[in-house]
Amino acid sequence: PDETISLNLTNPAPAALLDNPSAVLRIADDERAGTLDFGFLSRVPPLPLMGAANGPMFVIQPDDKIVSSMSFFTPWDGATALINKTVPIRLNSDGSLDHTFQPPNESTEILAVRTDGKLFALVDRELVRLNSNGSRDFTFSRANQTDGSVTAAYPQPDGKVLITGYLPNPRFAEVSALVRLNRDGTLDDTFRFPRSAVNQFNRVPTSPAGEIYLIGDFVFVRGHFRPRLARLLSDGNLDAAFDAGLS
Repeated sequence: PDETISLNLTNPAPAALLDNPSAVLRIADDERAGTLDFGFLSRVPPLPLMGAANGPMFVIQPDDKIVSSMSFFTPWDGATALINKTVPIRLNSDGSLDHTFQPPNESTEILAVRTDGKLFALVDRELVRLNSNGSRDFTFSRANQTDGSVTAAYPQPDGKVLITGYLPNPRFAEVSALVRLNRDGTLDDTFRFPRSAVNQFNRVPTSPAGEIYLIGDFVFVRGHFRPRLARLLSDGNLDAAFDAGLS
């Protein structure tokens, strides 16, 4: 907010004609919450021809750097035709381009950031983990990758990660799935949640205490009436004590 300060001038210069030595000074706040930070915008580099943004518009790392996945139109194999390629860029906290961030050359969509700065991403539709500088973290196993599609990743406080997506199914075109991976990327067999042809999860946030919330387009969870909002125990079972009372 603006600040107002009352001033009382003493010992004015002889040439000053002051009928009233008092004055009011108003200091305008040019950085009000919600106003544009033009200093940041002035440092954002010009970007080439873009298509639609993929995945989250941006993720903010613990050091306040910003990673954004954007779809750029780029030449294909030296031809004049353009293809849509998803390329992540990282901006420093002041808006300037971070040249130390070197992601894979393949089409890469950033999904989420961990508290240590590492990133979960889809590289050519394959789930990988990137180091904070954009390079691949090869300690994250890809042995459990399936033919399904990953839609989102939700890092948990203990280093594990929840993954939502869709898997092929003989009876349906595809079914929604919620799985948990260990720190090394292997499947966490202690977490079991049934696949469903009707449930759609829009968000799966985790509280600091490790509580898992399901938000999305569903009515029943494990046979219990829990429309649009439910909470899971750490093993994937429904927390029956939590009922938001939605209808």
